[in-house]
Amino acid sequence: MVQNLYTYNPYNGLLPGISLAIGVQSLHDSRKTYPPHLRCGDDFIAVERSWMQPDIVHGRLMSASVEQRAPEGKRPFKVFYRHNDASKAVYVYLIPSMPDGMKSKVDTSFLNCWRGIVTEGADVLMSDPFSGEALVALAKDGDRVRLFVNDGQVYSLLFKDGSLLVEYLSYVDMADLRIEQFESQIAGLDISEEADMRRFHGVLAGAIRLLRATAMNEGVRKIFRDFLLEHVGHMTARLRQEVRTILLSCNDLFAGNFIEGHFGGSSGGGGDMVVSLALHRAKAGRTESDRRKRERAERDRQIRDEMKGGGSGKKQKA
Repeated sequence: MVQNLYTYNPYNGLLPGISLAIGVQSLHDSRKTYPPHLRCGDDFIAVERSWMQPDIVHGRLMSASVEQRAPEGKRPFKVFYRHNDASKAVYVYLIPSMPDGMKSKVDTSFLNCWRGIVTEGADVLMSDPFSGEALVALAKDGDRVRLFVNDGQVYSLLFKDGSLLVEYLSYVDMADLRIEQFESQIAGLDISEEADMRRFHGVLAGAIRLLRATAMNEGVRKIFRDFLLEHVGHMTARLRQEVRTILLSCNDLFAGNFIEGHFGGSSGGGGDMVVSLALHRAKAGRTESDRRKRERAERDRQIRDEMKGGGSGKKQKA
């Protein structure tokens, strides 16, 4: 049978198959058991009862298609069924949590980074907001899913030439993707509203925690620093002081741009003698970040073109 089910945990890597719950007693009749199934939060997908010999090895379903059932008068539901040879889809169960017995290099309770998934073309079939786990289908060349975990790192899976590949992301790539995440969170806020201003400060606080954790990596520090410099005029005095302290600890020349009173804004007056210079430097930093974003988009475009047989660019490694 065609192997098309996977489990991905960034700490263990990509593993074949998806682990099922097997032999679970029915809540309504203890003499019966539920069919083998995958549960994700409040949702689940069971193996179709009419499938006599599902491809299950040591409790892991290795090959299947996810199909929709719509009984008359009842809610539609999804099932695992015999793999459809016409389908190119692969299914991956994403598990963002760190396995038992493994220790993080950073204090994730302090970082408390946003955890979630961002897809490009891929379909999310099930997700659990509490554990962060999700079942995702990738069926077309170029489909991608990125997994954001609470230690600040970002991981990426790409569907290419019928296979699921783990893409390498540098720490600079991860930092750029985190900035995109922050910007998307800010985009929907109206900072003239008090509640949205608090949310805005919460986003900046998240960026500051990542700045603190990555301060000794100059390339990554520059990305978070420039993002914060763009928004320094709306920072509280406490947030500005936090940034300045971090930058001073690694002798960053931009520390002075976060001195209280230089920017006025939400928490104090003072002159504006460094505003134009700070904004110029911030824009220069964002230009560099935007350039990397455009390069990443161009690499993705070349990959998609090559998959379609119409690309002339140099092939990139996934």
